[in-house]
Amino acid sequence: MIVTSKLTLDLARRGVTPRVDAVQDDKYSRDLEITLLSGGEAWAVPEGAAVAVSYVKPDGTVGKYDTLPDGTTAWSAAGNVLTVALAPQVLT
Repeated sequence: MIVTSKLTLDLARRGVTPRVDAVQDDKYSRDLEITLLSGGEAWAVPEGAAVAVSYVKPDGTVGKYDTLPDGTTAWSAAGNVLTVALAPQVLT
């Protein structure tokens, strides 16, 4: 079962990126569904764009990824909704 956390990000506004809580070692079962806006209007990921996910864990570890360890892409986009799979390193 995939647990999906839904967020809305307005790319034109400065602010704190929302925090997402997840269960440690709950690998391959967490997705983020991010609705993208710009100035309150829907903003679609442009065709051919690349997406990288950056993270900060409670212990201060930081990282970035765009693929999962099995080589599959960690994200998909449909209109202004970006779906991101949380990689195992995020949940360790």
